[in-house]
Amino acid sequence: MVEINWPILLAQAGTFAVAVWVLWKFFWKRLVALMDQRAGDVRRNMDQAASGRADVERLKAEYEKSLAMLDHKVQEALLKGQAEGQKLRDDILAEAKREAKAVLEKAQAQIAASQAQSLRDLRRDIAGLAVSAAEKAIRLRLDDKTHAALVEDTMKDIESEMAAHGR
Repeated sequence: MVEINWPILLAQAGTFAVAVWVLWKFFWKRLVALMDQRAGDVRRNMDQAASGRADVERLKAEYEKSLAMLDHKVQEALLKGQAEGQKLRDDILAEAKREAKAVLEKAQAQIAASQAQSLRDLRRDIAGLAVSAAEKAIRLRLDDKTHAALVEDTMKDIESEMAAHGR
């Protein structure tokens, strides 16, 4: 059977009690203070982590909102650019049509003026030929008055002939 040695047991119990008292007297307060400080540090770190997570979530929400606004602005800018491009295209086409119409009208006016000049030249040439032919036919020298009357008469005949032919 196991025997208990009482003097050794009492010596060990006394040593243990002294060790506990020394630890309590000199180290317990420091140990408790260190443990409290460490617990406070852990709480602060946990609070900072939670606060950091909240800040990250807030920043993420702000970033997503800014990104959505930026996307919206880009879409608006694209639509505005397309509208301005279409307007510019329409303006350029309208200006080109106006310029083409002006060129056409100018060309038509030049053609009409050229036709009128050609008609006057033709009448003058025909009148000259008619007078020349009449002079040759008559073989007379006409005085200026008779010549002018003959030219006038011939011009009237030519004009009536041209009017009959639609010129």
